[in-house]
Amino acid sequence: MKKLHFIVALFLACACVTGCSPSSSDKTDDDRKKQPGGSYKTAFLGDSLTDKGVYSDIVTTHYTDYLYDNCSFISSIQNVGYAGSCIAGLPGKQGVNPSFVQRYTQIAANADLIVVLGGTNDFGYGSPNLSNPLGEYGDSSQETFYGALKVLIDGFGENYPEAKVVFVTPLYRKEQESNGIPNKNKYGFTLADYVNAIRYTCEQRNVACFDAFNEITEIDAFTYTEYEVDGLHLNNEGNVLLGKYLAEKLTATLD
Repeated sequence: MKKLHFIVALFLACACVTGCSPSSSDKTDDDRKKQPGGSYKTAFLGDSLTDKGVYSDIVTTHYTDYLYDNCSFISSIQNVGYAGSCIAGLPGKQGVNPSFVQRYTQIAANADLIVVLGGTNDFGYGSPNLSNPLGEYGDSSQETFYGALKVLIDGFGENYPEAKVVFVTPLYRKEQESNGIPNKNKYGFTLADYVNAIRYTCEQRNVACFDAFNEITEIDAFTYTEYEVDGLHLNNEGNVLLGKYLAEKLTATLD
């Protein structure tokens, strides 16, 4: 990549940070623009945690709106979330929605900041059709998780050479463990294995990574009902928690 690209998997649990201020307004549009003032036209590439259509009847606060409303450096947002989407996956895979590698070019050509939050569906415990093999670092196949990460990072460098890219690791989900013992998917991997693949790939490629899996400690086996609707998808409190986390991390990264 020609420039350092920050790839972030979004989280945060902090109140107020430089460049961000509290706000109570909620917006519902997928694509929103502020009046002049912000610096970054921001795209969010993700799965059902980013897709605002999921649980829209009960979830009225979304992490992307929190960032837009509270971070002065964000001038506009583009939501490229797609429920049931994996990072890896080939076109036409039956029963699976378009993967990140299939649709990342839907991001606007003038995006200044790209935030990527995904990987929980690639783990896919309980939903075997969504699971993808982990592979190994150096893979270039869209069918493996490591390979898809490479395809994405290479694609961002080629198609969005001036953008800052940030990867955010998956958050805690109930199905990642049973009685404190990590569950394994049909390929024999845990959610932590997919998290570590994101972290390792970003480290090797000099891409920014926000490790929400390990850093958002408020959500665990005892507290997930406070922040998640169903043990996976965030409720209003969970979205605010993630929004605050990302606001703080982005502010520190973009300074």
